[in-house]
Amino acid sequence: MDNDLFSDLVDSLKEVKQHQDGTINLTGNVRQRIRFKETETFDSDKIKEIRTSLHLSQSAFAEMMGTSVKTVQAWEAERNTPKGPAARLLALLKNNPEYMKTLVVH
Repeated sequence: MDNDLFSDLVDSLKEVKQHQDGTINLTGNVRQRIRFKETETFDSDKIKEIRTSLHLSQSAFAEMMGTSVKTVQAWEAERNTPKGPAARLLALLKNNPEYMKTLVVH
């Protein structure tokens, strides 16, 4: 690492420390931490309700969700619960069913 880059890094870290201590106010391109809502949980009835409201079979729903039919069956039989990206996509579809149209290939 060249000396100029190292010096810039050290100066930046000192500024961050001073900002945390409240001795300076940073201006310019200050990044803010974005907080997201907790991932919603879905029981078997809610998953089936979303799927049927979209008029999809378990097979078509699995394809849209990017998962296997066995996974959808496990969700609907309460043997498993969608987590992470699957839960986020279910929340999106629940609140905006029209989103499914953006996933369809014409």
